[in-house]
Amino acid sequence: MRGIAVVLVVTAVLAGAAHGELQNVEVGGFIGITGNYYSCEAVNGWTGTGHNLSFVEQRTKVYVQADFSDQVTAFIELDSYDVWGETPISGAAANEFRSAYITGADARANTSDDVEIYQAFVQLDEMFGLPVRARIGRQEIMLGNEWLVGNNDGPVVGLSFDAIRLTYASEVLTVDAFWSKLAERSPIEEDGDVDLYGIYGTYSGLANVEIDAYWLLVRDAIDRNTDSGPLGEIVEQIFGLDEYSVTNLNTVGMRVNGAIGQVDFEAETAYQFGNASSVGVFYGDDELNFDEWAFTTDIGYTFDVQYQPRVFVGFTWFDGEDNRTPSYFEWLNLQLNPWAEPKASLGFNRLFSDVAYSEYLDNTLTDMSNLWTVRVGASAILTEKVEVEAALSYFEAVDGGSYGRFGWNNAFELPFFTVDSDEDLGFESALAVSYAYSDDLTFSAGWNHLFAGDGLNDPNWVLSNGLADVQGADTDDADYLWTAVEITF
Repeated sequence: MRGIAVVLVVTAVLAGAAHGELQNVEVGGFIGITGNYYSCEAVNGWTGTGHNLSFVEQRTKVYVQADFSDQVTAFIELDSYDVWGETPISGAAANEFRSAYITGADARANTSDDVEIYQAFVQLDEMFGLPVRARIGRQEIMLGNEWLVGNNDGPVVGLSFDAIRLTYASEVLTVDAFWSKLAERSPIEEDGDVDLYGIYGTYSGLANVEIDAYWLLVRDAIDRNTDSGPLGEIVEQIFGLDEYSVTNLNTVGMRVNGAIGQVDFEAETAYQFGNASSVGVFYGDDELNFDEWAFTTDIGYTFDVQYQPRVFVGFTWFDGEDNRTPSYFEWLNLQLNPWAEPKASLGFNRLFSDVAYSEYLDNTLTDMSNLWTVRVGASAILTEKVEVEAALSYFEAVDGGSYGRFGWNNAFELPFFTVDSDEDLGFESALAVSYAYSDDLTFSAGWNHLFAGDGLNDPNWVLSNGLADVQGADTDDADYLWTAVEITF
């Protein structure tokens, strides 16, 4: 009810300014097609496929923008994601695309979810004569370099938010304030929604340098307390169990980026705090709290010579911990005490990041945490239309797991019987080349090679923001080859 009231009030206020005559209509779109080939048996979430993986995926977007007088704009964008042949990667013969050629019973695949409304918003510029812009509706939200909140834009994926966003922009200061509805639980719960709030400010009053500061809040009010009956509820209340309150994931951070001469640089740090009940309910710890840091930096140098070669180095740290293997006495308490709860572990939550560090472990969900990575690379503009880039990255878990020497995985810690995981996840090399056929059409191709570390076969909890085990991802080296074509119109 509170969220609905906010929408009604804001909409009513803005409706007074949202009138005018149609001045201009613009139609455009995007087509991105990517061919993928993975040479290993278990990468990027497809663990246990048992064979190499190849497929072609396509994203199609079409938008219409209508500009009215009085600085009013309406914008609608449709998009569709498809795999050629329309057979999902997991496999489902019923969804195959015109493949029953033997019997002649060819048919289109299930198209119930083929086309989605990716964006649909009303925009008001220079509201009441002030440098304020408002957007109401489904929209992309991209903050800074999209390290924590982005649109996952690319040939095949995208991310948008149902939100109200106000932007104040002067010559040296820009401030964004927004509210987004992530999940609606009405009428199941009166206050059971998941919402995202944020304030993001950018100061550009310094020469060639920008400074950002922000606060983000994910508020998850879904009721996760279990009903254990009258007697059980009394016992839980006495021992302070099953008391999962509203989750408040707060993230505060700062970012600096710019260029001095031929050196470009960027650095960002963020800290998370708040109640983590939504995590604890799945991992048994109702007193869990967010308390993690993250840091990233990249520095590059561009040589003022032919081909404009640029070299760069970067480092990223996502804090995390692993409490999944208890001490012997903690384990014994879990066996004998019916109300005992195991400790849960947390990694830095990367929210809605659009920055991927690995094609094998981080490409689709950008959710690696509880790890650090360092990277070096170089790029060059070979011709007016051709650009090439090469990079090498190393990955290591921050807080590695442990396992039983005799196969007692995650039983309990005991000298000699417990072995610490190898935290070395390996190296990954990347080579990419792009060719701008025209201002609108680009062809690109690339090759990534994984030099697998032993830590990929040990229990290291670095996936799903530090809540999922990378064990078994692949202990052998692997290759990923891709080619893409993108056109914007």
